[in-house]
Amino acid sequence: MASKSALKDMSSIRYEDIGKYTRRVEVGRRGMPTCVQFSPDDQYVTYLKSEEGGLRQTIFALEMKSGKTCKVVDLDKLDSQKGEESELSAEEKLRRERLRQLHTGITSYSWGSNGKLILIPIAGSLYLKEGISGPIRKLIDGKSGDLPGSVMDARLSSDESSVVFVCDSEVYLCATDGKSKPFQVTFGAREKGLTNGIADYVAQEEMSRYEGFWMSPDGSRVAFEQVDETHIPKFRIMHQGSDRVGPNSGAEEDHRYPFAGAANPKVKLGITSTKPDDRQVEWLDLEQCYGADLYLARVSWIDSNTLMFIVQNREQSKMTVRLYDLPSKSYKTLVEESEERFWLNLHDVFIPLSEKGTFLWASERTGFKHLYKIFADG
Repeated sequence: MASKSALKDMSSIRYEDIGKYTRRVEVGRRGMPTCVQFSPDDQYVTYLKSEEGGLRQTIFALEMKSGKTCKVVDLDKLDSQKGEESELSAEEKLRRERLRQLHTGITSYSWGSNGKLILIPIAGSLYLKEGISGPIRKLIDGKSGDLPGSVMDARLSSDESSVVFVCDSEVYLCATDGKSKPFQVTFGAREKGLTNGIADYVAQEEMSRYEGFWMSPDGSRVAFEQVDETHIPKFRIMHQGSDRVGPNSGAEEDHRYPFAGAANPKVKLGITSTKPDDRQVEWLDLEQCYGADLYLARVSWIDSNTLMFIVQNREQSKMTVRLYDLPSKSYKTLVEESEERFWLNLHDVFIPLSEKGTFLWASERTGFKHLYKIFADG
């Protein structure tokens, strides 16, 4: 807890202040802190903020005991990338657009669960920092040529021993000790024009799901989404006022855009090992509930042997929560929701409770949102 003198110097947050900053993009434009997190030991509050009120952010930390603030990463002292927009890949630019991210510099970071490491992606490369005051080192150089592209959506394993990320439409893994090079975990998408480990367009734009892969708690497996958009016609976006022309000039972009009422991306959900010599994939049956024209809305691990996924029908009037047990290769339906008059609102309230086999679930089946305790055994 902060000292009395530190608390006295801190300004309080009023309800009016909260009401002023209702959207993340607007918050960032005003130079307010974003990506606020507690350190695993609860000694610090870390956040992203621009020093000059501009768009280039870095990480700051507030020490709870003293109330003192320090800069965790000095971008000007890094050896190369500063996180400027010109350094980003086309895929990363699109991902940031869908996240409504306007900032440059450091736009995301994550603490390891042990509190020893902070994972920091910057302009297609990955850095690891040893706590608040420890050294920072580059784990992966996105421009070194060791990988076929830049790094996207990197995440630490629960024991901080490895990092999983997406590169050029496939999932990769790299040990955090820096003693070995990254290796590929998923295969077969890049050559066919598919993607592994990247959330499909509809999930990102309409369902607020930006993850396309999920590492098991013990780090032995990765569940991933495979997306096929090859059947969707391309839609050209022109950049008016550009002084250049032509397909490689940057003045135009072609995207496979799923228009309302037309074909959607085809999605699959697979599970594979994180061992470098194991290429077997276990594909889950998503079509049992609503056929092939479905939405994969949510995915998460319950434990290292149980994967939860939520699917919706095309009309979004029905939703099913299912569990898949890897040892027995069996499925269990936990929740089924339906709405004949309107659509079902997606949410993220699916929380495993300390009592094994029980979960917290939110539902609007009565016309109002209520919380329910559900049981895996029915």
